[in-house]
Amino acid sequence: MPRSLWLSLWLSFASVLSLLSLPARAADPLVGQRVVVIRDNATLEAGGKAVAKVRECSVFTVESVEGSLLWIKSQRAYLRRADVVPFDEAIVHYMRLLKANQTAKNYWNRAQIWRLKGELDIAIIDMYYAIDLNSTESAWFRRRGILWYDKQDYDKAIADYEAAIRLDPKYLPPFFAFARLRATCPNAKHRNGQQAVAYATKACELTAWKDSGSLDTLAAAYAEASDFDKAVEWQKKAMDLAPADWKAEYEAMLKLYQEKKSNREPAQ
Repeated sequence: MPRSLWLSLWLSFASVLSLLSLPARAADPLVGQRVVVIRDNATLEAGGKAVAKVRECSVFTVESVEGSLLWIKSQRAYLRRADVVPFDEAIVHYMRLLKANQTAKNYWNRAQIWRLKGELDIAIIDMYYAIDLNSTESAWFRRRGILWYDKQDYDKAIADYEAAIRLDPKYLPPFFAFARLRATCPNAKHRNGQQAVAYATKACELTAWKDSGSLDTLAAAYAEASDFDKAVEWQKKAMDLAPADWKAEYEAMLKLYQEKKSNREPAQ
């Protein structure tokens, strides 16, 4: 074999060895991790354009990282690294904010993280602080009502939903939550079909009859009131408006009502 060819092969082999000896680049620690959005109305981006806004305290899993952008597969879009913190660091983040500025919103946000961690009692304490700082905000009562519901203290949940509705009769979430409780509560004592229909109807009115979740709740309310024809009618309308990933659940509810059965949330 010509000497020049031997030299060429040796140099190629040496180049491969040098590449193999390079240390592997460490994967970004956020890959595969859950992150919490820490800015209200943070932007989801795709193709270099804003495609949606997300609420503060929304939680996503990072699929991959490209510089300052985090790919969120479930949203088919990117979040900016500066708009999030790792889930395990979120409580510390809000502790720092509260140390600098004790606002109802900061307590509310921390309560949401405590709830995601399963620390319902601590979350409720934070909501008491939020309400003490601003007792005229309907959203705070509705949020605490959800926490009471999670703890299966339905009487306190109802009281907070009613307070939220009194404070703002045009605020959708407490009407929706109250209707769901009255229609599907695991405890029969707290179910009331007629009241569920009334509050679900109001939720539908507030969304101009174009929100699939409100229509689905109205169907559940009619089922609890034993009007299964109406339940089937409204469930079909909910299915017409539902996002694709909700269709299977809504179809299951439709089958339930066609069998003249009511919807029940599982006991937690």
